Amino acid sequence: MNPRRYVLLALATLPCTFQDSLSNGAVREVLVAHPRGTTVEFFRLDLVGDSGAAATTPAGTVRWVSGPDGTVPGAWRTEIEVSFFAECTRVLLTERVQPKERELVFRELRARSGRTLRFLWTPDQRGVSTETTGGELRRTEFDMRRSAALPLSLVEVARRGGALGGSVHVFQPLTNELEPLDVRLDAAEHGRVLELRRGSLLAGSYRFDGDRLMGFRWQDGGLEARPIEAKAYAAMLANARPSADDSPAARSRQPSSLTDSRPESLRSFRGRTLTKGPERF
Repeated sequence: MNPRRYVLLALATLPCTFQDSLSNGAVREVLVAHPRGTTVEFFRLDLVGDSGAAATTPAGTVRWVSGPDGTVPGAWRTEIEVSFFAECTRVLLTERVQPKERELVFRELRARSGRTLRFLWTPDQRGVSTETTGGELRRTEFDMRRSAALPLSLVEVARRGGALGGSVHVFQPLTNELEPLDVRLDAAEHGRVLELRRGSLLAGSYRFDGDRLMGFRWQDGGLEARPIEAKAYAAMLANARPSADDSPAARSRQPSSLTDSRPESLRSFRGRTLTKGPERF
């Protein structure tokens, strides 16, 4: 197979009905061409109990793609795709950084509902978000002249050795607002750690070894993510089943959306050791 192509197994094999073109039964594979220099990383999500032991069945998966955009000269594109098996929920977050503007697109896909938000950061340092939920459209404007960043782009700056620190207003697509966070990038025993805090509370932590993302968590909580190989990722999507533990306690730990500030959010990842490097094209 062409080394610059990556085979993405469509989510049609999941026992959930997502409202997007990949989920109809006629689609089984999609060939996605990545520009040279693109990194693709895969993660397994696990619910972890009070004892620290992970469940035998994964709670979901994450695919993290970062590299040149390929359609706009000088642009950089970062995308994550998160699947929550028990809730049959899929979250897509894409950021494109261009020389003169930046764009974020957030999509939350559920069996009977969904939400889409597009945020555009213009050259005149204005931010405009357009949010669509249940057929309703809402437009919000932001002043971007203060120190500000998009969430994934902030991680990519840290991955590539950029200098970070101090207070940064990070755009949060779930709440549709700029949130002030304290940012620290420190050396660690096996690489570097990017830490984001809202006061004394952890908002996010990312561990790197060179330019590898070794692990991450979004807010302290019951979800952990550890890197896996592409084949294991595809198998988990194909074999996904709703969680057998449907107790109120389990449902309270299950995240509802990306970047949610609530305790059950997707921010509650905790990274583990990478067993194999990311795929490159």
